[in-house]
Amino acid sequence: RAVTCLAQEASVLWKVGQKTFRCMMALQTQEYEQDLRTVIQKVPLFEHLTQSEITRFTDALTLVAFPKGKRILSHHQKGEFFYIIKEGTVRCHDIGLGGSMYIESLLLNAGEWFGERALLTGEPRAASVTAVTDVTCYCLDRKTFESAIGSLQHIIEKGLNKKFLQTLPIFSNSDFDEHEIDELAALLSEQCFKKGKMICEVEKPVSRDLWIIKEGKIVVTDKKGGIFALESGDYYGDKFIKDGPECLSSQTAIFEENSTCFVLTHSDIVDIIGDISRLGKSIPFTTAQLNK
Repeated sequence: RAVTCLAQEASVLWKVGQKTFRCMMALQTQEYEQDLRTVIQKVPLFEHLTQSEITRFTDALTLVAFPKGKRILSHHQKGEFFYIIKEGTVRCHDIGLGGSMYIESLLLNAGEWFGERALLTGEPRAASVTAVTDVTCYCLDRKTFESAIGSLQHIIEKGLNKKFLQTLPIFSNSDFDEHEIDELAALLSEQCFKKGKMICEVEKPVSRDLWIIKEGKIVVTDKKGGIFALESGDYYGDKFIKDGPECLSSQTAIFEENSTCFVLTHSDIVDIIGDISRLGKSIPFTTAQLNK
């Protein structure tokens, strides 16, 4: 024995044999692992993982708890953890970077996730996350993610693209079916653009495509002299998607540096949703003019 235990008063104890205790612990571990697998399989992001992939994933996760009102992530904070909600509800708010605007807030519940953007890009958080109720999450730090989950990154990116589209006003303020968002996300094409490449020019025909900046910077100048900088996590082109083919641009947009974007073409959007009027209303830029 490692310790001596003395009864301080008359007591009644239950005795558990070593063999029984080990069986109880094994059963508890088995139930915990099954519970974790069930939660992961409910996350659309991981629904196509094989059993061996799920095992690799679950082995790397840690269970953490946050009380109601706790700020879990802060906007612009360096991100190190990815979370899957086991129990409770969180609110994502202060969403966006640069000059793009998104929906004001988003509630996430059990089986949903957050924090994956920072794991993939190493960039600051694009939103704050606060516990609406007492919350229990499974989490994975960036170092573990990169060493143990590396080959699954393409799966994370696919789910990230879908969730990103759902936060854009033109999609979030619409009545799209789940499968339509899935198809739109699958059509996002990653493309590279050199510094100086022009997307559109004032009084010239506009392409009506949607650009989502993965890395780099776009500078937009409007007719009134407003100058806006769009960076990683921002998007451009949503304001022209509903315009007709002969529409002339009211802005000039140029890549300020070598950049990588996810591009969703106007034709792809029409092919999936049919009537372009189903898109929600876009939100104007709100950033101050550039001082350089």
